[in-house]
Amino acid sequence: MPESIGGSLPSRIGRFRILERIGRGAMGVVYAAHDEVIGRPVALKVLMADLESDPETRVRFHREAQAAARLLHPNIISIFDAGEDQGRPFIAMQLLEGVPLAAYLERPEAGALERKLDLMIQVCEGLAAAHGQGIVHRDLKPSNLFVQNDGLLKILDFGVARFVDSDMTPAGTILGTPDYMSPEQARGSAVDERSDIFSAGAVFYFILAGRKPFPGPGLPAVLRQLQFEEPAPLGDAVPRELENLVLQAMAKDMEERPARVDDLLATLVRYRRQYRSETRKLVMAARTQLDEVSAAIAAIGEASEALGIPRDESLAESLRGIQQRFPLLASRAPSSDAAAFERTRVTGVLAELETERDELNRLLTSLRSLVARLQSGETSLAGGDARRALRCFEEIVAACPSSSRARERAAFARPLAAEQEKREKQIAVRTTAAREAIEIEAQEFEMAEAALKEAYSMTPVSPGVRELKLRLATERATAEAAELLRQLSVEEIRRARSIFRRGRADEAVQQLRGFLEVEPDAREVADELGRLVALRGSLAAAAGVARRKVVDCLSRAAALTQAGNISEALDLARAAIHFDPTDADAAALIHQLLTRQLEERIAHERNRALEERSHDVERILESARRSLEQGYVANALHAALAAQKLLPDRTDIAALVEEARSELTSEDHEMFELAIPDSMPAETPAPSDPESTDATVVSTQNEPGVLNWAADLLRSRGKPAGKRRRS
Repeated sequence: MPESIGGSLPSRIGRFRILERIGRGAMGVVYAAHDEVIGRPVALKVLMADLESDPETRVRFHREAQAAARLLHPNIISIFDAGEDQGRPFIAMQLLEGVPLAAYLERPEAGALERKLDLMIQVCEGLAAAHGQGIVHRDLKPSNLFVQNDGLLKILDFGVARFVDSDMTPAGTILGTPDYMSPEQARGSAVDERSDIFSAGAVFYFILAGRKPFPGPGLPAVLRQLQFEEPAPLGDAVPRELENLVLQAMAKDMEERPARVDDLLATLVRYRRQYRSETRKLVMAARTQLDEVSAAIAAIGEASEALGIPRDESLAESLRGIQQRFPLLASRAPSSDAAAFERTRVTGVLAELETERDELNRLLTSLRSLVARLQSGETSLAGGDARRALRCFEEIVAACPSSSRARERAAFARPLAAEQEKREKQIAVRTTAAREAIEIEAQEFEMAEAALKEAYSMTPVSPGVRELKLRLATERATAEAAELLRQLSVEEIRRARSIFRRGRADEAVQQLRGFLEVEPDAREVADELGRLVALRGSLAAAAGVARRKVVDCLSRAAALTQAGNISEALDLARAAIHFDPTDADAAALIHQLLTRQLEERIAHERNRALEERSHDVERILESARRSLEQGYVANALHAALAAQKLLPDRTDIAALVEEARSELTSEDHEMFELAIPDSMPAETPAPSDPESTDATVVSTQNEPGVLNWAADLLRSRGKPAGKRRRS
């Protein structure tokens, strides 16, 4: 056994001199020790004596050393050495100065969301390093997270860690702390990096809410909540986006969690960047408010000095107090970045500065009004208007009795005002005419000038006359400038409208804007610019709507064309050209559909004509056959030839023609009893010598008569005739 100090602590373990016991865990005791060989302080974790004989515990103890030793990362405790002393395993690791995470969160500086985000990111960075080496921690919880005095977080206790390529933990075995373990780990199922992500989400919940996510009264209740219940909301103090991120990491189904801790880390870093950006805007706003407060205090001092009011030192003292409380806010150095500020403090000081600024601005507005009245009084006094100056000074004294400057100037202006009043009564009558001439009709400059000349001849030194002369000149110049600007505006508007009508809306708008840059007071041009911009937008919107309707109509028309529904497709194409008469695609489609419709009509009419011709031909053939049976061969031949003219491709007609010709050229050796037909073409002469009559000649000579006869037969609808008989 190792030597003891006072029967309570071993004096040495291996080459390490024991200083004090600093902790106790499930497997071992942790001592503060000194490495006598290297000469540095270490934390020495020694397996408890009553567990030395347990093989599984020894394996877990050595696995902790192996897992942590593979990891070199600022957020993971460093392992210096491992070994055994008299059969008792130990691990020498980095000696940390600080407190566990739960104790650190009770400190005031840990209450800011910025600091909590930093801790969460450090946890993810340490886990990412472990997962990168194929190590799953499996027991991530607040007691295994240590925050050093410099704010650096360390992940401790890899005693139940598992290498991804190892199956040391039997199926169904539960290792870890139930309050923070994943549902699959609680069921004893196989786990991977996503189990650590769930535990990290549970730790984040604890960091943000200050409580466990599953606060069951006992282990069965915790395990039930862990697998089947969602944690309570984090509250309004936690931003909704951050809460959703934590709850996603704590999803019951491991497939719904982030696949890798690197993904969770990237999301947290992105959120912190966004949060700092928002904080930076608040800091800039607060600095602006501080500058405005400083400027307002300085301006109040200047106004007070101008009025002869004693300087209020309390205002400067208030500014110094704000600067002392928020030195980084007053600083403009690069080190005073938004990361150094807490959102809640910035929000509070911003509200305080806004209130202070508003109060100071109200005071400054009042003082500046008094200073303006003082300056107006001085100007009036310098211009010889002592009465007006006296009114200004007396108004200042009434509003601010402490203004020594206003009291002095009022005393000086009072006798001058009395003298001025006496003199003004003498010249009032003479100046009334000129004044009325200007005021009654400001555009009648000739009349006003004549009246003013008369008044000036009577009182050339009167301030009122000088004022009227200046006013007359000003009014005349203003009227001339206004008229010139009006004429230029009218011409510019005319040109812009002409350009707009020709379809160059952007050019017209740009032209008016260029004119306003030179003549910003041209109200008519500004109004016209607004109208053209609105009209351009309306036209663009209408064109967009029309274009969408055209595209819709054309697409539907194309589908109907494919289906053979030409009539409805043509209606849609016409609707498209109605929406946009300039659309070439719609015009081309209408032309195509009209052509196709015309072709279909022509084909239909042709088929109908062929049907009617076939019907007529059948009647003619019937007449020809009847004539042939009755023995009137020539008539039958002429009728058959007429039918052949109508339908030359019919083989049965050709056969009938050949039969009639054959009968016409053959000699009759028998006697025929000829029946008198119902109708006979009068203009068709009977052949004088049938034996020498050529069928072609007969056809050519008698064709008109036969055709008329055939038509008569068709009109008579074929009355009964005698049959051809041989005697």
